[in-house]
Amino acid sequence: MAEEGVGAVPPVEMETGEVSGEIVQVGQSSIEAVRGEQVYVKQSAVRTIRAQEVELEESAVLYVDADEAEVEEGAALLVRGETVEVEDSTAGLIAGQEVALQGSRAWAVVGRVVRVDGGQNVVVIGQHVDGDVQPLLDLPGAALLGILAGLAGGLLLLFREWLRRRSR
Repeated sequence: MAEEGVGAVPPVEMETGEVSGEIVQVGQSSIEAVRGEQVYVKQSAVRTIRAQEVELEESAVLYVDADEAEVEEGAALLVRGETVEVEDSTAGLIAGQEVALQGSRAWAVVGRVVRVDGGQNVVVIGQHVDGDVQPLLDLPGAALLGILAGLAGGLLLLFREWLRRRSR
């Protein structure tokens, strides 16, 4: 986390709608939206963050859009950025040019360069994937799941049509 110093804004500690500034520090708060050049969030809940640089620690956020994003011991639904680092956290979708995960869980990880060290990820898509990647679905498993989902959907449509004809 950033040190308080020249040009730094004291940590925000309240519930509020939107906070913005060049450097924004949020601590133990619940905030709708945060915008800034550098955003530091600790032990807080935030709906949306848009910034050049974002650091989250022990926080929950729905959407992060940043050039550089770092999530440590937190939870995020969607993290998007040029460089994304996620450590000991849980995420829904992580997308970036360079993505690094350490001991984290994610539903989907998409990036040009993806580095994974431990954790569990359902889908990992990358031009270059490095590390201990253990997706829950591999290519044959994904193909089988797609076929089974297609068959189940087709059977449901046939069953619905059969019920419709029977009720006439």
